[in-house]
Amino acid sequence: MIESEYLRALRDVPVTQVGLLTVHGKGIPLAVLDARTRPDLRDLVRVHQTEGGEGDQEHTWRVVLTPAGLTIILDLALIRPVRCRFCLLFDVSQRFDWLTLVARSGSITTTTRPVTSVADALDTSIVWLIDPAPLIEVLTGGSLAALRKKSRGA
Repeated sequence: MIESEYLRALRDVPVTQVGLLTVHGKGIPLAVLDARTRPDLRDLVRVHQTEGGEGDQEHTWRVVLTPAGLTIILDLALIRPVRCRFCLLFDVSQRFDWLTLVARSGSITTTTRPVTSVADALDTSIVWLIDPAPLIEVLTGGSLAALRKKSRGA
């Protein structure tokens, strides 16, 4: 896919907020998405839960150098139980700490609704299991150990 296609897809699903849910002492990276122009994405959680909460997914990491700096694009696609594809854009300079948490956890949770509690977030979100290796490479030029060292400020 060429750059302009990615950038066009990004306009459809901006990330409005990132954070960390703590469930049973474990941190889960959360991204709140603005899906006002994507009814398929707004309905994705309901369909996913109706079909048993399991499915097949694919993802691809991409890095783009923009005038603002280094940008990471996460292209997410749900294959089953329903098809849905979207891209998330992260400015590395603004989201470095949060991206570090994503790399460490190997997952990202998305929701299209405002989060008022952990229970609410868990009921209205989808967890995407991701391969953190490409993200670690971008953030550090190396390994998870290098990422830990860099995120501690050492």
